[in-house]
Amino acid sequence: MRAAGDRAARRRRGWQLATLLGSLILAGLLPGVIRAQGGDATLPSPAPLPEYGVLVQQCGAGVQPRGPDFAASGLIVTTFSRDAMWVVDLDRRMRYPLPETRPCAPNCRPSPDRRRLLYISPETATFWTMRPDGYDRQPAFPYYVSELDWWDETHWLVWPTAGRPAIYPIGVPPDQAEPVVLADFDTFSIQPGGYHGLRLAQGSAEWPVLELVNLEDGEALPLLEVRPYSGGAAWSPDGARLAYIGRGEVDPVVGLAGAEVFLVEPGAAEAVRVTNLTGMYGAVRLSGEQMARALSWSPDGHYLAFWVIEIIGPDMTANVGHAVIHVLDTASGKITAYCGFATDRVSPRLPALIWSPDGRYIAFGVDVPEDNRAALLLILDTLSGDFTEASEGMYAAYGTYDPVMWGVR
Repeated sequence: MRAAGDRAARRRRGWQLATLLGSLILAGLLPGVIRAQGGDATLPSPAPLPEYGVLVQQCGAGVQPRGPDFAASGLIVTTFSRDAMWVVDLDRRMRYPLPETRPCAPNCRPSPDRRRLLYISPETATFWTMRPDGYDRQPAFPYYVSELDWWDETHWLVWPTAGRPAIYPIGVPPDQAEPVVLADFDTFSIQPGGYHGLRLAQGSAEWPVLELVNLEDGEALPLLEVRPYSGGAAWSPDGARLAYIGRGEVDPVVGLAGAEVFLVEPGAAEAVRVTNLTGMYGAVRLSGEQMARALSWSPDGHYLAFWVIEIIGPDMTANVGHAVIHVLDTASGKITAYCGFATDRVSPRLPALIWSPDGRYIAFGVDVPEDNRAALLLILDTLSGDFTEASEGMYAAYGTYDPVMWGVR
């Protein structure tokens, strides 16, 4: 473990995360999630993972133009203009717009097998599906609803404009189906393939409490007080686990509590802490001011990708370093830092990290300052650590240059 004096000196130099990832193995115990009742903090032990607290760096060759040996394949749906979604066909080395679509990153959902995309038709304002190449378009749900998503491969999760959410079989006309109506208990996110949800409840102080709720009996497990830069959550693809960003121990150098990643299984008595980022870097953030899509699961639910930004002063909004992609192996606890690329564009939201269907690559969009180029679509090879320029000219339809999905034919 590095000494406090070394870490303070590193902060005075304006340490940049992209280049100073020198320590390869760091371990330690770390106070974690904040419970809401009475404002008291409980400090769960780390998850019993064999490589908890281990950090390795994978810097690769940095950012490179796409060459003939680039092996990633499939179809990336993203945005290059304000009037349509586009497809980047990696196998055919081409891109093209999708007619009769609009940028819809917050409202688009890939199917569990990455073979279809759920989107909103600009002509009817109802939900449709299509293949990632834009063909075979079909209406998904004939009625106007507030939200629609895959509950699993064969069922829709439907949020009506009024009333409770319900599960409908895919392919059966809604007026002929027998939906399972859920007791949502004021939830805003429901477990894929399961019967738990997330809600915000009133806490004992100024911060709301994020709770995991059993939708069958209403029993709730408080997870944390949602404060700035904490509370972002993501279900694993199979719904078996929930990952969320909580607060760790206070870093005495800056006087702030940094962010850590926690996992909880629906029905469990408590969450577990799976990162020791404060021990590795001092206090860090894992998101911009907006928490949406701050954590990204690999398709098989084995890995979690996120940005790590060191906090270098007493203001966690303004006093921050560069952001670097990290990937957590949720089975072992080992974290890999991909230090071949870093960005200082950290607010209001960092670019979303979109996994390839095979779980090897991660795509994201970024505007590199002072390079005199339009925003780039970059692809990280998590095996080599190389970053590849897949395309140029992305459009920030919702404030960041986010791909919508990475699909297969």
